[in-house]
Amino acid sequence: MLYLLGFGSLVTFLIENLSENFKNRDFVVNIFICCTAIILIIKILVQKDQVNGIKNFNKILTFSFILRILFMYWDRYCRHIFIFPNSGLDTGTFDVWAREFLVSGLSGQSGYGAVLGYIYGFFYPNPLWGQYINVLASVLTIIVFYKILCKLTIDQKYKTIGILVVCFMPNYIIMSAILLRESFITLLLALTIYCLLEWFYKYHWKYIIYAISLVLGATYLHSGTFAYAIAIFIVLAFANNKKRKFQFKQSSIFITGFSIIFITFLYSSYGDTLFGYLGGIESVKDVVAKSEVYATGGSAYNVYLVDDSSSLGFIINSPIRIFYFLASPLPWDWRGMSDIIAFFGSGFFYLLAIVYGFRALSLKNNKNKELIIVFLIFIICSGLIYSWGVSNAGTALRHRDKFLASFTLLLIISLDSIKQFKKQKVPVLKVENFQWQ
Repeated sequence: MLYLLGFGSLVTFLIENLSENFKNRDFVVNIFICCTAIILIIKILVQKDQVNGIKNFNKILTFSFILRILFMYWDRYCRHIFIFPNSGLDTGTFDVWAREFLVSGLSGQSGYGAVLGYIYGFFYPNPLWGQYINVLASVLTIIVFYKILCKLTIDQKYKTIGILVVCFMPNYIIMSAILLRESFITLLLALTIYCLLEWFYKYHWKYIIYAISLVLGATYLHSGTFAYAIAIFIVLAFANNKKRKFQFKQSSIFITGFSIIFITFLYSSYGDTLFGYLGGIESVKDVVAKSEVYATGGSAYNVYLVDDSSSLGFIINSPIRIFYFLASPLPWDWRGMSDIIAFFGSGFFYLLAIVYGFRALSLKNNKNKELIIVFLIFIICSGLIYSWGVSNAGTALRHRDKFLASFTLLLIISLDSIKQFKKQKVPVLKVENFQWQ
């Protein structure tokens, strides 16, 4: 990051002396990308493997980094051949918002539009600056995920599977390379998981403050990610770190009360900044009505178990909506090869994580049972909130990748737990008192 800041300052100094016509070209940003990419690749390759790390991680990360850069350039220069999913309307809108952010004197916009505006302000308005920084954010996410894996006591094989998923999940590579906010959000949420695990293992409360701060940063970019803050409060209320189990304890009521006060304060004081999506929502009926408004486009779905907008209907319908959010486009909604690829490249993975998570949860003598519960809490909370804010497969495909770290950790920890359980069930052949005849 120091290399990038140094190059950024140098490029900024040089740009000030360039004509406006030259600034609008890609030459300067491409020189910046090539120079910093070469330095970062060399830096990655010379790093030593961490204890309890993954064999050949440096090479895997380098290849993933190069692949993301290639996807970035495809989106910039080869759109006439093929346009990536979610690249177009939303990416163009963020570019417009960032330019408006500059014109209005770095005011009048918030969220990713403001973040991108500051990036444009530091360099100059060109989508490649934002796309390349998104690529770097995704690389940082992979490194954070690697640090998390090094803390886990699971088989090395599953750690390797986990890092391969995060490095090469097709939809996440695309989200990392185009001008969307997903890369920043995924990074912030991965750091949240890292801080929570630091608290879980070391019981230092400063990590909870870090985790909540990171979630608020993600919430600034997208309101729905506040689900992670709710999940953290649930974990704090019922997790007993010393005994490594979930239970009702004396502090549960206090933490629950504090979380309600904290959320109420945030909503009343910073509602427009952090919870803009919730504007106009005053009841469950409003939530249901809003979900119906978003059911547009060819991949739209609007599913209910019962046709009811009451609190009871909300509870009954939530599981089916969570299922659609995590798995769509489902086979009965496929419209062609693109939907089939989307399902097996994304939805099927998230379904597997949930299925194996609940399967591992039922095993006896599971050393990582508490961690599985933690990730299931995070997934259920985020799935519940997003399921009522998303009503088409294309949007679900994009939003659920924000939680890729949690799902991947749930899957590999569950697979390891199942493997360890099967090992315990294998009968041992006793050869006592055996004599050769």
